[in-house]
Amino acid sequence: MVYAFAVTGATALSLGFVGIAFSSLFRRTLPATVAAYGAAFVLLLGTYVYGYLFPVDIDPNANVVTAPPAITLVSPVIPLITIATNQPVSGYGTRYTQTQLSKLSSGGSYCAPTVNGGVMCSSTGPVYPSSGSQSPGTTLHTGLFNGWQYWQASIVMQLMICAVALAFSALILPPVRRFHLRRRRAPAPTPAPAPAPS
Repeated sequence: MVYAFAVTGATALSLGFVGIAFSSLFRRTLPATVAAYGAAFVLLLGTYVYGYLFPVDIDPNANVVTAPPAITLVSPVIPLITIATNQPVSGYGTRYTQTQLSKLSSGGSYCAPTVNGGVMCSSTGPVYPSSGSQSPGTTLHTGLFNGWQYWQASIVMQLMICAVALAFSALILPPVRRFHLRRRRAPAPTPAPAPAPS
């Protein structure tokens, strides 16, 4: 539960900083709100869909689950699923190439001698691929965050978004001087009017 709250809190914080960045960029409320909602949509759902559109190729010789693209961990969906199930996410953000699929699905044949001296052959059928071993745990075994937990990688990426949004806001906003270090010069006294001649 602590990990789930940490991921949710980091996501809320990053979305808040993104909203502040767009408020700094646009002076009017409506464009800032629309841009902030659009960015939230891209960060939460767009990065999740990215894993389906641009998956990572699986190494068929690997005995661990191939990690999805690192950008997909910006969305809290995958880290929260791994926290809830305590299992790595298999099949998401990964794929076999066409060459690997043709080799794996072609199957093979097995021939054995029979009692009367002949040879009998039979097909072994197609071999269906798996995404690696399904050992319990939520550790990323490949990719940019190799050896990290899903939730740790997600929080780090959320904090990176916060830092970028904060730096962007600081650069966009005009500086405001609140303290004047130099003393203002006192205005010169106005000369007294000359007395009228009598």
